[in-house]
Amino acid sequence: MERVRKQQLLEQSIYGVIWSVIFFLPLIGEYFAVSGGLEKEEVRTLVRDSWLGILPFFMLFLLNNYVL
Repeated sequence: MERVRKQQLLEQSIYGVIWSVIFFLPLIGEYFAVSGGLEKEEVRTLVRDSWLGILPFFMLFLLNNYVL
């Protein structure tokens, strides 16, 4: 039983790290885009659109992993 709990904790930690990286990538891209000379408002729109594109996949992941 303890082994299963440790495995679940490890699995959830890996999921957390992967999704954190996925959500932070647009912010990292924003930093480089602003450094490259793009307007902040334009870059924020790109980040928002990126997050809105990622959101359905995140919701499906949560549904599959925790509900089904």
